[in-house]
Order: sequence, then C-alpha cells, then structure tokens
Amino acid sequence: PDYSGVRDRLRVLLESGYADEVLALGKELLEAGLKQVEMSNDEGETQAEIAACLAVVFAALPQSSLTPGEQLLWAVEAALADEYELCRGIADFWRREYPAAAWGYLADELKRRLENYPAVKDPTNFSWRYTRDRLTDFLIMALDKAGRGEEVIPLCKREARLTGSYVRLVKRLVEAGRWEEAEVWIEEGCRATRMELPGIAAELREILRKRLEETHDWWRLAGLEAEDFFGGPSARTYMALKRTAERLGVWPAVRVGLLRYLETGEPPFACKGEPSSAWPLGEVAPPEQRRPLRFPLANVCSTLP
Repeated sequence: PDYSGVRDRLRVLLESGYADEVLALGKELLEAGLKQVEMSNDEGETQAEIAACLAVVFAALPQSSLTPGEQLLWAVEAALADEYELCRGIADFWRREYPAAAWGYLADELKRRLENYPAVKDPTNFSWRYTRDRLTDFLIMALDKAGRGEEVIPLCKREARLTGSYVRLVKRLVEAGRWEEAEVWIEEGCRATRMELPGIAAELREILRKRLEETHDWWRLAGLEAEDFFGGPSARTYMALKRTAERLGVWPAVRVGLLRYLETGEPPFACKGEPSSAWPLGEVAPPEQRRPLRFPLANVCSTLP
C-alpha cells in the first residue's frame, strides 16, 4: 500500500490553513482505515501507511477551530475508536499543554459517557471490560490534569467491582500512601478474580509480595508464598518459599512439610485433622484449586533441586 499521495495532500491542506478540513478527512480516513486494516493480509504495511497520514491529522488538531476542550475530546474519541494502533501519532498531541479548564471539560464529558455506558457487570466479557476500562483511564487522566484528583479513587473503587480493575485501584491507593486500605482491596480483588480472571489476582498478590519484601515482613511473606505453593505446587513456588524460609531459619521444617504434601496431599499445618507443631508458618489458606490435584505429584518432585 502507498498512502504517500494522501499524506502529502493532507500536509498541503494543513500548510494552507485548512486544519478543519484535515480533521474532517482524518475522521473519514480513520473509519475507512480500520476496515481496511481488518481485511488486509500484509506485515503491517497498511497499518503503518494509514498511521503516517493520521499523524498529520493530529498535527492539525491544535490548529483547528475547536476549543481546547473539544480538541481533547476529539483525540480521545479517535483513540477509543482505534483498534489497530493507527493513532500512534497522537503521542505528540498529548505532550501539549492545555489549561485545567479544558481538561475539566473533557472530564465532565467522559464522566457523562461513563455513566451512560452499558453496565454489563461481567468481568469475563473482555470486549466490554476493555472498552469501559479505556474510557475510565482517559477520565482519570482528565481528572488528574484538571486538578480534580480527589474524584479518582472513588471512581476506581466503583469500577473495580464492575470490571475487575482492582489493580488500577490498588496502585492509586498505594500512590496515595493508603496501604492498609490497599490491602483490604487486594484481599477482595483476589477473591473476586482468582477463578475467572486469575491473572488479575496474581498481579494483586505480586503487589502485596513486593510490599512485604520492602518492609522486611518476612513472616507474612512466608505465609503468602506458602499459600502460593499449596494453591499451585511447582518448582517456582517451592523455591520462592525456600528463600524466605531460609531467612527465617525455618527451612528444614518447612521443607519436610512441603515434601510430605507433594507425596500425600496432606497439608503439613494439620496432621489427621489436628494442628501440627512441626509446621512453623501457621495455618495456610491456599487459593481454591481450579483443577483437582492427583497425589503424589511426581512431576513437581522431579523438578525440585
């Protein structure tokens, strides 16, 4: 594909002062380009050619007759419609300085659209969740730049339960220094997502793990890693727990318990229904198994050092 003629003519229009006309053509080009890329069978050449043309369109946006707030909204609408990275030229536009009032206009418009967005409330519906999360991300950016950051965390809390976007909420709470509250949401997020969206639960647990490492809370970290092991026995989870248990000087006892579990399936923190004094990490509440395990787990044992 060769879009050089289109690109050159858009540049001529822009240099001649017809920024509004470039925007109108750019909207048509984006709509038609998305369809063409979807049907194309190349190595990304069509995508690259159309993206180069749209870069001229984004250069025209600040020169158009649209108000600053309308310019921001135009860019967001283009980005939300783009499914094939045709709007990569938008990066230069986002680096421009806009007044807080313009960002406030954008925030109010996106907030209205989010309120009217279909609330399917099904985190497993990837298309719905992805689109709603992108709209929310742009709203958060607008609120931050408009100086309305106090609205962000309440928004993230509401969206976390709708779309499963707990990681975004937890990161905002951590940035605000509200770690105790973040832990509560990590626990809720893991419960809500571990079965149908396990990647989110894993990311939440990784945030908690890093925090425990930073604060040298080795006993809690060992408990967390024990949960990971019993929830998914593997050489990786075994070695992670080994490193922490060695810090605490309890690895020999922990190792005996882990190996017995791999052989018999009996948790080391309870021996025939009674608490075990030999297990030093206390009772562990492992995540629910997505598939039942068959013991002995010889395939895991064979990979251990």
